[in-house]
Amino acid sequence: MTSFNREVFCTLSVVSISAAAIVYSGSAMAESGNSMRDHLEPHAYVGASYGFFRSRGGEFEDEDDVWGANAGVMLNQYLGVEGSYENFGRYGNDNASAEVDGFGVSAIGSIPVMENLNLYGKFGKFYSNVDVEVGSYENTYEDDQFFYGAGAEIAVSDPLRLTVEYDRYKVGVNEDDDLPEDFENSDNDVDTLKAGARYRF
Repeated sequence: MTSFNREVFCTLSVVSISAAAIVYSGSAMAESGNSMRDHLEPHAYVGASYGFFRSRGGEFEDEDDVWGANAGVMLNQYLGVEGSYENFGRYGNDNASAEVDGFGVSAIGSIPVMENLNLYGKFGKFYSNVDVEVGSYENTYEDDQFFYGAGAEIAVSDPLRLTVEYDRYKVGVNEDDDLPEDFENSDNDVDTLKAGARYRF
């Protein structure tokens, strides 16, 4: 995905969510006896997302696509827990590259701002698998770091929600005496921006 396509993707995602919120808000107010307030009640959900990431710092500065899946439980309209999977694919350069995926576990804090629109934040741990190639050297590393994020969720129908979400992860490679001496071993900050959909139970 080129930088231009990323900008278009982000713009369309935000515009689509905003338009859906406006349109649905109007229809919700016009429709008597069919309130969407039940979307604030305790519930479980599954979802998927797609977007792009930008990696900064360390040896693997790059930007590329990211996709993921998640499942969670909202205990009430304000608090919940979520498990997620993220796949960043392979990124880096000809001298050093990494293929990264992993699982996250996070706490969710949600604030309803409209009848069909929630803003939320998350904080948790991301358990990553990093397949590293530096020249002829190859190895797989496991890491766990804190991550955080924020997003917006719009209810477009009784079971379906659309989301736009930003997350920041930190992915590191453990100290290893076998790594080439010219490899600069340090953590990478990975910023993601994703659009997604959730199905609520």
